[in-house]
Amino acid sequence: PATPTISWNNPANIVYGTPLSSTQLDATASVPGTFTYSPAAGTVLSVGNGQTLSVSFTPTDSTDYNSTTAQATINVVALSPPTLAAIANQTVAAGQSLTLTLQGSDPNGLALTYSASVDSLAYHLKTTLGLYEAGSFYTNYYGGGEQWVMGTAGWYYILPSGAFYHWSGSGLTGTLVAQLGAGYNANPSLLVNAGPGQGQASVSISGAQLTITPNSGFAGPLFVTATASDGYYTASQAFQLTVAASNAPPTLASIPNQTTTGQAFTVTLSGSDPNNYPLTFSAQSDTLAYGLERQYGFHSAGSYYTNWGGLNEKWFVDSASNWYFILPNGNLYLWNNGNLSACTQVASLAPSYYTDPTTLFNAQAGGGPATVSVSGTTLTVTPNSGFTGVFYVTVTVTNSQGSSASELFKVTVT
Repeated sequence: PATPTISWNNPANIVYGTPLSSTQLDATASVPGTFTYSPAAGTVLSVGNGQTLSVSFTPTDSTDYNSTTAQATINVVALSPPTLAAIANQTVAAGQSLTLTLQGSDPNGLALTYSASVDSLAYHLKTTLGLYEAGSFYTNYYGGGEQWVMGTAGWYYILPSGAFYHWSGSGLTGTLVAQLGAGYNANPSLLVNAGPGQGQASVSISGAQLTITPNSGFAGPLFVTATASDGYYTASQAFQLTVAASNAPPTLASIPNQTTTGQAFTVTLSGSDPNNYPLTFSAQSDTLAYGLERQYGFHSAGSYYTNWGGLNEKWFVDSASNWYFILPNGNLYLWNNGNLSACTQVASLAPSYYTDPTTLFNAQAGGGPATVSVSGTTLTVTPNSGFTGVFYVTVTVTNSQGSSASELFKVTVT
């Protein structure tokens, strides 16, 4: 009978520390029948990283007279993990889906597969801040209907509105961290027991294309983790997806106060829209009185308390209940609860505003001593010839849906 020849199904590379399967160790004969070497279940061939493994065997044919020897070498290597490019935070309008192309690579040339999960704001807060129940939620401890939880950086509390604060250490004051739903105040265990993968969105993967579809009616932040796998190792990247309500207004960057000797000047305007709607800018020149009223919200406290401090002054308050007084010459001061002569002057108005303070409270937009124009994102302000003093400019950004936001800045002409 013919001497059999043996061919080895030799895998090129085996990951260091990975058990070799019987499939990887199969050998077949070129004569009828198959010779198979199958290691016992759980067998691990112990070979160091970078070493080679030689396997040889001598099968015989069915007559037991002829034999041959086959040998194969297996290269044992340690694979490097894949990489996944960082993903910038994203914004999508409510009711819309987001599609991204994931960019991964593998130094070993192995094919990559992708997956993703979406976490809720509650789970993100729980994991990043290390939140837990400290034996009790200490409901209403400071009388605000708040619930208390502990984190690695100290105490946090949730107001009935769902506003989530990092406690300052005094009273019911702190730094706003996030806006949760009111249900987290009603049941704070939903926060400390929040689980992964419960974000209000669905995820689909097609090749390297990741598509995230927020649940109908949802608006707010979601936290997405994308993962690339080569079958042995993985790499992940996390990013925040903000789902903006369809009627969310644009934002306008604040504009510093300006000073000029009477010459025209320009300001570059900057705005953004959560839904990426196109933006247009406009502006108007306002009086000093209107700018002050818009900033402070002046109103009568029921009486002007004329001459209370002996300067023939008139008194009123702002929206934060701070007291102000105006003198007969129009000078306006913020009261510091002390000597009137040591108070801070806020502005110098015309004496007519002392005669009738309601003209300050009811000051109207426009009418400022300057002309303004906007070209694209460039605002040009030209003070009226001969004017010195203070006026304000109101800038407005409007998106294509008609939603807008405004900023006010002061101009001093010397």
